Amino acid sequence: MVEPGQIWRLDRHRLMCGDSTSKADLDKLMNGAKAVMSFNDPPYGMGKASKGVLGDNVYGDQLLEFNAKWIPLCFDALTDVGSWYCFGIDEPLMDIYASILKPMIRSGKITFRNLITGAKPSGIGQLSPDLRCYAKADEKCLFVMKGVQGFNNNSDNYYEGWEPIRKYLDDSKKAMGWTAQDIRRITGVTTVDRHCFGRSQWE
Repeated sequence: MVEPGQIWRLDRHRLMCGDSTSKADLDKLMNGAKAVMSFNDPPYGMGKASKGVLGDNVYGDQLLEFNAKWIPLCFDALTDVGSWYCFGIDEPLMDIYASILKPMIRSGKITFRNLITGAKPSGIGQLSPDLRCYAKADEKCLFVMKGVQGFNNNSDNYYEGWEPIRKYLDDSKKAMGWTAQDIRRITGVTTVDRHCFGRSQWE
């Protein structure tokens, strides 16, 4: 029988039966350590409480209030450059981004990295000619990192750690005598010179 507060050791990891909205539970689980990644799949408000998904019969503002409790605690448990992933369906994820993450981004606590989209080609209704709206063909995952990370790709926020690679590429281009026009002709892409050799939008 599993009891709240129980912790299991799994090699280097720890697993706990606990409350994600409880700082005391999280502190007990982490035991003074910090995580490098947080991978989350919270209740979506799908009405699955009867199947054992605690809190899944909470919707709208109540669901957002629930998310506002555990998400800040989650970031507190991450290292300074920790990664945070959160799966969900569109509307709850949009609420999380707009109401919880966006203020943290503006205050410099976290950096938005991506909205990852996973294809679901066999979703309900996709092959039905009678469907009245667009069928759900994917699942989303928010990806952010703790702190202000140098991933905005303009020259003002260029990450200097990339400079040895970028400089090597640029020096090699110059040694070949290639111009921006040569790069476009070779690759068939009009913006590749800027993205591969310059500090602005370097990829």
